Amino acid sequence: MAVPVVAAVANGAKKAAKVAAKIKYAGAYARQKINQYQEQKKSVEEQERAKRRRFFLMFGVPIIAVITILLFLLVVICVIYNYPRLVVESLFNYQDNAFQGASNAGGINSAYGATGMGSTSYDSSWESLYFKQCGEAWSDETFSASGGSVCSAGCGLIAITHVIDLLTGNAYTPSEINAMLKEYYNGNTSAYAPGGSIVGKLVEFATGKFELKSTHYDSGAEAVADMASGGNKVIICSDNGSGSNFIAADGSMYSGNHVIMAYRTDGNNVWVKDSGRGGNAVKYTVEQFSKINYVGFYVVSN
Repeated sequence: MAVPVVAAVANGAKKAAKVAAKIKYAGAYARQKINQYQEQKKSVEEQERAKRRRFFLMFGVPIIAVITILLFLLVVICVIYNYPRLVVESLFNYQDNAFQGASNAGGINSAYGATGMGSTSYDSSWESLYFKQCGEAWSDETFSASGGSVCSAGCGLIAITHVIDLLTGNAYTPSEINAMLKEYYNGNTSAYAPGGSIVGKLVEFATGKFELKSTHYDSGAEAVADMASGGNKVIICSDNGSGSNFIAADGSMYSGNHVIMAYRTDGNNVWVKDSGRGGNAVKYTVEQFSKINYVGFYVVSN
């Protein structure tokens, strides 16, 4: 009995050994396949990276190089275009500052002096002072001379406020000037709202109320020459909408029954305060400015 039992045990051991060997082989085979898959995956990923690198070198680098060159050329063009202008402006500013020092020594008000050399001298208040028709506290007020609101028809009121504040050194608002106009003409709006332009009556008010002086010119060039000749001078003028003669803030031209004032000149150009679409410090050539001629040009001084 013992012999068959031993044989059976031995036989079972052999079978177990075979099974263990097969399991070991299967595990090794599985590990081999996993390693092969991982190697293949790495190879594919490396090939994809290589493709992307080649694509970048073929297309990305040239594109970046072209963009860089274009930006460089743009910077060069901007520098070439603006450098002469900056030099000229610096020279004018130097002349203005030099004259202001001399004018202080001579008893002239440096804040409102003029070089007498074709470039009106002004301090920061001349440049920064600016009133708009719309979006302000006075915009909904009635400008009696026009019958409409200041926003819709108060360009003349804003222009004469600029004139008065710059030449007198006061800080009146358009609301205050509007009230003064009514009082000056005893509430008779027709007295300063004739059928034509109201510019003449606005100047009459400014000279009568604030003891300013005015000279009327039919020619814009003559008015600018007077303004550039020396003293504290500005120009007020208007157009009746017959042509697109006004310069908007975006550089386009527009037409309108509109009043503006010029506060600075270099003899060839004038800088304008336009309470409507133009905005502050709008640059006109003298030729462009001369077209804004409905009733001529009033040079106002103190």
